Amino acid sequence: MKKLRQGLSFIPLLAILASLVVRVDYRLDAPGNLEPLDGFIQFSNDRVAEANLNAIYVMSFNRPTIFQWVVGQISPGIDLTPLSEAQASVTNTARFESGQVARNTAIEKAIITAYQELGLPITYDTQQLVYLMFDYATNQGLEIGDAIVSVNGSTNIFDAFANAPCGETATLAIIQDGVSKTVEVLKNADEDCRFGFSLSTYYAIDDLPLAYQTTPTIVGGPSAGLMHTLYIYAAQNPDFVHPTINVAGTGTIGLDGRVGSVGSIKQKVYTAHQQNVDVLLIPAGANYDTALEVYDSLTNPRFDLVEISTFNDALSALEAYDAVD
Repeated sequence: MKKLRQGLSFIPLLAILASLVVRVDYRLDAPGNLEPLDGFIQFSNDRVAEANLNAIYVMSFNRPTIFQWVVGQISPGIDLTPLSEAQASVTNTARFESGQVARNTAIEKAIITAYQELGLPITYDTQQLVYLMFDYATNQGLEIGDAIVSVNGSTNIFDAFANAPCGETATLAIIQDGVSKTVEVLKNADEDCRFGFSLSTYYAIDDLPLAYQTTPTIVGGPSAGLMHTLYIYAAQNPDFVHPTINVAGTGTIGLDGRVGSVGSIKQKVYTAHQQNVDVLLIPAGANYDTALEVYDSLTNPRFDLVEISTFNDALSALEAYDAVD
């Protein structure tokens, strides 16, 4: 009996240990922090933006532990989303690498957009990069970040992928770490006739009058595109009105200056609230509607929520705040 009681006494400890180790098929999104942009890029003319501009990022990962899942259930700023079978097969390492591809692509778009707004000449080519890979597509020689040059001899990449037969391999000409290669990848009939990877368009800058170098960071994704563009524009435009307030923002940037929607808006609003920013720029539409709902639920928010549709909207907003100050 004594041994039985001793054995039973370990059950709570085992349950605690299990909660810290066993993972569940959910995605967890939690508030994060600000990323000051004063060091993300250096130009050959050494100009910097005097404005206090910040990207805003969240903590996001797949397959949290049971303990993290429980914490997420009782924390108002955390969202837990069930993963599909395909999503669950993507490792956090692959998601990180994917985020870096998306960040680099966003920075190139920000540079192009800002230079065009400044009237600086710039030329670029488009490439299709492997953005994300699922587990069943690994070990075929393809890696996240590879540039796809052709598919079965065709440079019409998307049509060639679509026309490839299910259950058969396609021949891909790629550039991997600067080296041209050829790989064979399977269009898997068991996975709804998919290749098992996603592509994103990358804008490779060919020539520009002002050289630059970006600084690596662990923060990934495309959602800082608007703020990257603002910083580059502010750094290279001596007539830019530099507001003294603490500005944070989110949103993708298009080459036409339009600001696109992003994810984890709820967590970004919570982050702005916790970090005491003065202004938070949010993409117009559904993103702003969600942000406003969260904003209205906060206790004494000390920042303004500003809806942005275009890059010029953001410039006007910042100039207005400087005029008020």
